[in-house]
Parts: sequence; structure tokens; C-alpha cells
Amino acid sequence: MPGRVKQYIMFDIDGIDLSITENKVKTFDKMWNEGCSVSEIAFKLQRKKNEVILLAQDRFLRGKIKERPGQMKGTKPWKNPYNNKIRVEA
Repeated sequence: MPGRVKQYIMFDIDGIDLSITENKVKTFDKMWNEGCSVSEIAFKLQRKKNEVILLAQDRFLRGKIKERPGQMKGTKPWKNPYNNKIRVEA
């Protein structure tokens, strides 16, 4: 159907949104294979860290990603841009 965004849906848990677009899954796979940490991937995808961890587990069980050095922390250094800054949300 034209104009329809494909969703990748695992399952539903209260407070955690596990529906994610196909493009974001591709971005996740790419960043995972590059060695990015789960925290960096969550920041890039604008998702909760727990959502990304569950996505990683699902992708691994489906054979879409492999274990990697550093596991969830990855191997690529990353500094959260919100560290050392005051962040106020309304």
C-alpha cells in the first residue's frame, strides 16, 4: 500500500514501545555491526535503552545479528552528549 510505513513489531510490554520502522531496524543492524553501544543506538533511534536491548535480543534469536566483542557495550567509543549538561524537560 503506497505511503504506508512498514512496522517491525516484536511484542507489547507496559511502558515499552516495541514497534519500530523497518528503516530504524536497518539503522540498528548497521550500528550494531559497526560496534556502537546500545546507549548510542538508543540515542540515535530516539528509543529507550531497554527497547534497544530487547530489539538486539530479538534480532539475535532470529539470526539477523551475531554476537560481537563488547556485547551490549560494543567496541566503538561514544560519549553521551547529555552527560555533564543540565537537561530540563517540560
